[in-house]
Amino acid sequence: MQEYTESDEELRAMRDSFGRRNEEALAKVREAREKRGVLEKELGRVREELGTRTAEMGGFEEARRAHERALGRREEVLKEVALRHGFKGLEVSMGDDQIEAIKNFLYQTLKEEVGKLDKLKVSITPISKKNSPPEHPLCLSSPSTAYVSNVSNRPN
Repeated sequence: MQEYTESDEELRAMRDSFGRRNEEALAKVREAREKRGVLEKELGRVREELGTRTAEMGGFEEARRAHERALGRREEVLKEVALRHGFKGLEVSMGDDQIEAIKNFLYQTLKEEVGKLDKLKVSITPISKKNSPPEHPLCLSSPSTAYVSNVSNRPN
């Protein structure tokens, strides 16, 4: 045993002080554990959110790559069309408004060409048998009517 030189009152005060400090330390430990639990939950939530955002970023990155591939294909098609139809100045990169203007120009050109084609259409008209050449036994036309093609806008 150890002999203490302090008085009984001092020893009681030290014992009570030790009890209070012990309770305070235990309360701090409990608070730290509660805080750790809260922080672990928040960390789990943040990690999950990070995973979701990382997946979204991957999706956005793939969408960006797909868009760049589409732009590259579009430029290749325009260059091919320009080369095929003899357009000059399409060898460089273009913006959307320039591409839209070229598309409109190509549609307009297509309409004009279709109009020219309509003017040159072949019309088929029946002629009577007395003006028709003699029938051949292998001819597939009906015996009563023969057909002759007339071309409009034909040079004389």
